[in-house]
Amino acid sequence: MKAIKLLCIFFIFSFSISAEQQKIYKIGVENIDYYPHYAFGHRKNSFTKELLETFFNKNKIKYEFVPLPLKRFHQWYLKDHIDLKYPDNAIWRQDESIKQSIKYSIAVVSSLAGGITQDKHSDYTVKDIQRLGTISGFSSTLWLKKIKNKQLLLIEDTTVLSVIKMVLHNIVDVTNLDYSVINFHLNQLKQNKKLIMNKNLPYQKIVFHLSTIKHPEIISKFNVFLQQNADFVQKLKVKYRIIENPLDLTSF
Repeated sequence: MKAIKLLCIFFIFSFSISAEQQKIYKIGVENIDYYPHYAFGHRKNSFTKELLETFFNKNKIKYEFVPLPLKRFHQWYLKDHIDLKYPDNAIWRQDESIKQSIKYSIAVVSSLAGGITQDKHSDYTVKDIQRLGTISGFSSTLWLKKIKNKQLLLIEDTTVLSVIKMVLHNIVDVTNLDYSVINFHLNQLKQNKKLIMNKNLPYQKIVFHLSTIKHPEIISKFNVFLQQNADFVQKLKVKYRIIENPLDLTSF
């Protein structure tokens, strides 16, 4: 009888290990071209793709990237059954996502989010801003009060390039897109530094995290990976021209 119990325990333990080894972790990512940060389904590689692939492969963890609609960002965990999410940040949480117990990694990218204007409009202040251009589904946290009070017209588009051109052609006064992304497209358009982060407009520190609800052990491993491979992460940021201080025009 004792032998049978031991055999049962062995099979249960073996099955648990086998199931864990076969588990494929689904990583929810935004289905937009936000290069150099990420561009799943749009470009072959990006900072995020190379970083996460390196982590998962190094830890022999099976995974797949699942590009999902940005407008459903706050419902990914509830409706799309993902295991992890990138990028994520507690300040973006609203509605159903507020009720969820989400575990965040340490910082992957730390940058500044603010108002991007034409360089010739560097003297603009909040009172000069009447039209904000952004990506459909993006959270305009710094401008929500003005939008709610109808003091600011929100104009949305589905592509980064369209939003950038809206600023360049005075269709909007400002955008809130990440400057690394803007800088990449400006260089492609041969309009280097024609758009700048305006020091007179509100800005805040924004951190990109990997998050999960059900798999905190993956977050713990990822934190260790980031800490032990800080030089590698920094080299990736340089490779993909991730700009973490867009206020300093001499830094890139």
